[in-house]
Order: sequence, then structure tokens, then C-alpha cells
Amino acid sequence: MDWHVPLLVITVALAALAAFALWRVRHEQRVIQHRVAIISAREAAFIGILQRLSTARKLEDILLETVHAIERIIPDCIGTIQLIQDGKIRNGAAPGLPKFYNDLVEGLAIGEGVGSCGSAAALHKPVIVEDVFEHPYWVPYKEIARQAGVAACWSYPVIQHDGTVIATFATYYRTRRTPSEDELSTIRAFAEILRLAIEQFRNRVVLMDAKDAAQSASRAKSRFLSMMSHELRTPLNAIIGFSDVLRLELFGPRDLPVYRDYADNIHHSGRHLLELVNQILDVSRVEAGKIDLRMENLPLPSALTDVLQIEGGAILKKALRVHIGDGQELSVRADGQSLRQLLLNVVDNAVKYSPTGGTIEIGARQTNGRVTVSVVDEGPGVPPDKLDQLGLPFVSFADPEMVDSKQSIGLGLSISRALAEAMDGEIRFDNRPERGFKVEITLPAARR
Repeated sequence: MDWHVPLLVITVALAALAAFALWRVRHEQRVIQHRVAIISAREAAFIGILQRLSTARKLEDILLETVHAIERIIPDCIGTIQLIQDGKIRNGAAPGLPKFYNDLVEGLAIGEGVGSCGSAAALHKPVIVEDVFEHPYWVPYKEIARQAGVAACWSYPVIQHDGTVIATFATYYRTRRTPSEDELSTIRAFAEILRLAIEQFRNRVVLMDAKDAAQSASRAKSRFLSMMSHELRTPLNAIIGFSDVLRLELFGPRDLPVYRDYADNIHHSGRHLLELVNQILDVSRVEAGKIDLRMENLPLPSALTDVLQIEGGAILKKALRVHIGDGQELSVRADGQSLRQLLLNVVDNAVKYSPTGGTIEIGARQTNGRVTVSVVDEGPGVPPDKLDQLGLPFVSFADPEMVDSKQSIGLGLSISRALAEAMDGEIRFDNRPERGFKVEITLPAARR
């Protein structure tokens, strides 16, 4: 036997093994390079998402940044994010899908069998559908998928630490598609960074709202102090000044008629100060929850009569017309003192802000066991963007520099709201379409 033959076989075998080893090394190098490229792309994408998070004013901006990032890493995919709210799917960001498809998905209740995203949200686990036309979860949606031009959908739930699913992160494909391990790990990583981004954005919104509320409270306090400084100084100066005139007998003996006018001014100023102090005490009592109520059936006419008698002087002074509409024969279930205080605050507000010669309309109606009393004036109303602030303590839209009867420290409507709610009622404010302001007080109807 020629010894060259075995040597040739051995040489060929060694060459083949060397070639295979070299191919394997190069293949592994390519795999490593591919994975390094994917990891680098992920890192770049996550940095972009976090940078967007730091400046975004809307959650949609962050969601779109995330969708575009996954589409750069997996070029043939269509990235989508669906928000989950109250067990229903809400469109977050899906710019690559047709509008009709997004409209059909909006509002769908999550559940197993509701496509990939609805199922992933309900099951709290990834749902990888390689062929939507063959998978049972897509049976009701085959025609929709065909019209949208999608054939595969891989969806990951975005889950908070407390177990709540807040979104789904999904990729759609135009052809049937089996995911690679790298693709699955990428989508899983994106779902986690999306969770962090959504939570951080919502936390920032909460902090900004708290900051705005604190600033609003600070502004309300400043307005209150400005108004109180005027409201307290004016009557105190009058009391001190007129009492000095009396004390020093500057105009002669105290039995002169002029001193009666001064005494009246002192009395009026003292009553005004007492009213301010009582309002502040009422706010303290309301905030402490110390409202003692004696609920009983009360007719509206007697309560309104008392209020209009108290306001009679101011109504005559401004030549106002008060029109009493239908429903005044109704009765409510309320505390007598609180009902009168509530109506007085609202009617007094209408009188203050009504123009001279204006009309105030008062009406009532009963619906479904509730009585609604409306008071409508022809005053300037309230800026639409400020309506939701009415009823908060020390919030007033009167000019702090005003010195006439329209001055307000912003406590009347706050007390009114608290009294209405304490009697199982509510108070609402709204501008009239043309000019004027409307207040509606709703209370339980009287029991039979």
C-alpha cells in the first residue's frame, strides 16, 4: 500500500477542519459584531428616549420617539404602543398603521383572544403571533389585518412594579415572521425602558401639578392678604377717627346731631369687621369639619324671603330688579341656618356684581328627587379658564384696588360650596352665553 494515500487523506481532513474552524470563528465574530451592534443601537435608542423624556411636554412625544427607535433597530417592523386604561386599549403611538386600524382598536376591552396586544395585557405575558391568519387570538380580526397589510404581531405587556399593565409594546410585520432571540430580547428591553419613561413622565406631571397648586395657593394667599389689609384698615380707620371726634368733642358737646352720624359710621364699620371675622371663622369651622347640621324639610319661599329682606337695601340702592321664577313652592331637605347662609352668599354675590338697574333671576326646579335653585345676574362673569377655581378659599377675581361694594376676599363662595356639600348637595358656576353669571345650588328634595 502506497503510504502517500493516508497522508493525503489526513492532510485533506486537517485542511477541512482548519477551514471549518476558521469559518466558525468568523461566524462567531459576525454574531458577536451583530450583537454588539444591536446593544449599541439599543443604548443609543435609550439615550434618545431619556433625552426626549427630559424635554417632552406630552406623553405622545416620548411614545413616538420609542416607536421610531425600534423601527430603526428592526427595519422591517412597524412599532406600536397602546396604552391600557380602565381595562381598555387607548391609542398611544402607531404612526405606521392605517388610521382606520387605529380607530378600530381604540376602546377595545382587553382579554385573551383580543389580538396580540389585548391578550398580552390581559394575560400579563408576551404574546408572539407569527401568523395572524392562523392564530386563534386573531380569528375576529383577520379581515382587518388583511386590509391593514399586516401578517405577524409580537406584543409585550408593560407592567408596573405593582403588577398593573399600563401599556403594550408591539411590532407588526408585513409577512409571516418568526422572531430571533436577539429580536425578542430587544423588544423586551424596549418594554422595560418604556415602563420607566411612562412612569417618570407621569410622576413629573404629578409634581408639576403639585407645584402649580402650591403657586396658586401662594397667589391666593397674597390676594387674600392684600384684600384683608384694605378691608380691615378702612373700617378700623373710620372707627378710630370718628371715636376720636367723639372722645375729644372736636365739634362741641356730644349732644350735637352730628355725633349721631359718627356713631352710625362706627357701628357700620364695626359690623363690617364682625362680618369679616365671622367669614374667616366659618372657613376654619368648615375645614375642621365642625358643621353641626339639623336636617329637616324646609320650604324655599321662606328662606328666599329672609335672604331678599336682608339684601333689600343693597337691591334698592342699585335699582335692581329681582325676578322670581317658577318652582318657588318647592321644599328641600336641609339645615335651616346653613340653607339661609348658602342662599345669602349666592344672592349677595349676584347683587355685588350686577350693574346698576340690572336684573337678577331666581328660579327652582325638581328632578329625580333633587331640587336645583338657580341665581342668574347680568354682571361681568368670570374668565372661562378661571371657573374651576371658584369656590376655593381666598380666590376672588375682584380687583384688589377696588374700594366699592364689589370688594371681595374670596370666602363667600368657598363657604357656600362647603355648606352645599355638607348637606349632600353641590354648587355649580357658569357664565351666561352673552353676559352675566349663573350659580346653581342642588340639594335633596324634601321627604314626604
